[in-house]
Amino acid sequence: MRKSLIIVLAAIAAAAFITSCGENSKAPETAAAETSTETETVKETEPVQQETAEEQFAGLANPMVGITDPAEFDKQLGIHIDMSWLPKDAKLFIIGKNLAHIVWTQKNVNDEDVEFVFRATKDPELGPTCHGIYGTLTDQYEMDIPGGKPGQKLTVSRCDKYEIYTWKNEDTFFSLTYDNNMSQMAMAEVLDSVMFASGSVIPAKTIYPLPQNVDTANIADGIYRVNMAENGIREDNGKYFMICDIYSMELFDAVDVNGMKPGDTIVIGGDRFVEVRTVDDRDGEIVINKGDNNGNEVILAADEGGTYIYRGDSDVASYRNHGNAELEIADDVVLTDTSDIENGCREVIVNGPKEVSEYLKSSPYANLAPHSGSVLIEKKKITEIKTWYTP
Repeated sequence: MRKSLIIVLAAIAAAAFITSCGENSKAPETAAAETSTETETVKETEPVQQETAEEQFAGLANPMVGITDPAEFDKQLGIHIDMSWLPKDAKLFIIGKNLAHIVWTQKNVNDEDVEFVFRATKDPELGPTCHGIYGTLTDQYEMDIPGGKPGQKLTVSRCDKYEIYTWKNEDTFFSLTYDNNMSQMAMAEVLDSVMFASGSVIPAKTIYPLPQNVDTANIADGIYRVNMAENGIREDNGKYFMICDIYSMELFDAVDVNGMKPGDTIVIGGDRFVEVRTVDDRDGEIVINKGDNNGNEVILAADEGGTYIYRGDSDVASYRNHGNAELEIADDVVLTDTSDIENGCREVIVNGPKEVSEYLKSSPYANLAPHSGSVLIEKKKITEIKTWYTP
């Protein structure tokens, strides 16, 4: 968001400069003629003087009360302000029992103190002017809030030496006013913080798969995806052992997935970081960056237990490697293989540890890998193996 705000502030500055130059670049005779005509036909309009903050709140029964706990904003006004985004030395006030008022100072590049005033109110009558009024309005712009909700607008007003930002989030009006020039970078950082504090912009988050802890040295019963090592079968005194890496399918919390928004990042396979630019719902699947031709489209399919799984090319999911293990192949092991694509993926069933071991070593199709095979482990022994065809 910060980069966007810097661009926005730069655009505002450029627009103001062009406007100023345009007004001052008229030829003297043209300007004189226009002035003469206006004098003869229309009485010059007096600048609208805006009332000061003191005048605006002078008639209120409880003009300004200092507070120390920001929870009072919630309690008395129903307005939540996240102070973790604002300077710790900010001073907090409630004005007229309906306006939150926060003041702090920061240094500019010239080491001068610049005062910032951040205000919020739910009062629809006070809302449009919740920033207070400072002298004569000289210029005003409106734009979309970078990183904000669709249709959310930010209005920038210049009043003599002040610059004022105003916006609305749901039923609450907000404003930020400062009384001196700041660099674009510094101003963008302040506005960033205030937007987050007001809840108008939600911080980007990184979405990781749910934690799944597997102790490969003391493995629990269950079905696991594995990757059998080359020469991964070992025989010792008539007992057969498989050497493999243990994997589990990555699962994403449905709450995280359904709350994704542009600017977030989702991590696939432990090392693939995908920036979320768009989120679409397609027949129960969540499609991130739909139509992206650079490998950044991500499809998440709903799974059991309030989770989603990654659905990649050929419906291959993403898996997490938990480390290496050596597992005994049980005497009653059964292998079911449907990987022989040349024979229509016909089903082959093999029984017994020796026979299964020989089949896995000799079959040109059976590939015991996370995307094409699984094992059932019971009492630390492999009792069932399944392999299948994956493109």
